[in-house]
Amino acid sequence: SGRKNTSQTVNIKSSEAASKIGSNAVVTGYVADVTIREKVAYLNFDGKYPKNTFTAVVFADKFDYFGDLMVYKNKTVEVKGKIGQYSGKPQIILNNKSQIKVLN
Repeated sequence: SGRKNTSQTVNIKSSEAASKIGSNAVVTGYVADVTIREKVAYLNFDGKYPKNTFTAVVFADKFDYFGDLMVYKNKTVEVKGKIGQYSGKPQIILNNKSQIKVLN
């Protein structure tokens, strides 16, 4: 929609997330890789780690909410949340399936 949103959410591409740390955002991008470990899963955008521009993170205590995270691999998705930073990279932690949506 063309009209300005009254809330402070910014709509950005995953490649722009590094400049928006601390913002509430809807981040759109391509999930190039999904890495699932025992305690945490990473959806890496635009490239495999460490070439990724942005990461969506799901901790193991939330795995049940999401089901198979591999469904997001090689898809363009949007994720919503507050952009944090870990090891110099922007990330959003996903606590709820409503925070991620497959666009195609």
